[in-house]
Amino acid sequence: MTNTTKTAKTKISHAQLVAAHGGTGGNEHQILWVTCPIDYRADRITADDIVHDDRISVVDAPTYRIDHADDRATEYADTYEDAIAKVREIYGDAVEIGHSGDIADGGKRTMCWASAEDAENDDGRRACCEIREEVRS
Repeated sequence: MTNTTKTAKTKISHAQLVAAHGGTGGNEHQILWVTCPIDYRADRITADDIVHDDRISVVDAPTYRIDHADDRATEYADTYEDAIAKVREIYGDAVEIGHSGDIADGGKRTMCWASAEDAENDDGRRACCEIREEVRS
């Protein structure tokens, strides 16, 4: 199953969205996150786009981010379990997720490797990606 949407941080503030709805006020410092089609560029989404394009929805900021070792874009997930599912979807069932001291153990990050062989005795240099807790803004 291929994802057709993504969660992304825009450059639009809550106040700009309120203004696009014809109102006043809102928080200038709260930058909006949206779910949108995967081919949309979040940095080009406008407040009017959010108001008029039913394929764009404002969502809460995610709590986990997936940073890839290659040139893939950073991805976000609402839960640790969702982040793990995304990693498995991308790298397949052979992916090795986790280590002593990872998020499941109360740590701040979880390293992931393409295979158990890559993970063996590795300090993270051969990791294909890592999952980190993301502070909500």
